Amino acid sequence: MSTTHFNCPSCHTPVAIDRFERAFGETSDYWVCPECDFTFKGPASLLPHGQQLVETRPAPAGENESKQACSASV
Repeated sequence: MSTTHFNCPSCHTPVAIDRFERAFGETSDYWVCPECDFTFKGPASLLPHGQQLVETRPAPAGENESKQACSASV
């Protein structure tokens, strides 16, 4: 039997898993409740079948240098 709903940790509303919006950080995957807009770290065990957590990859060599140059000029 598969889980189809998850209670939001903030408003405690049972929401269908596929209704949660997804937000991605550098190292984590977050869910956004469609009822109250609360953002929380999504439980990996409830990810839809075939989806993976965010994998971080190192930026190309030139990209880090340009970001540092931009942040230094501010």
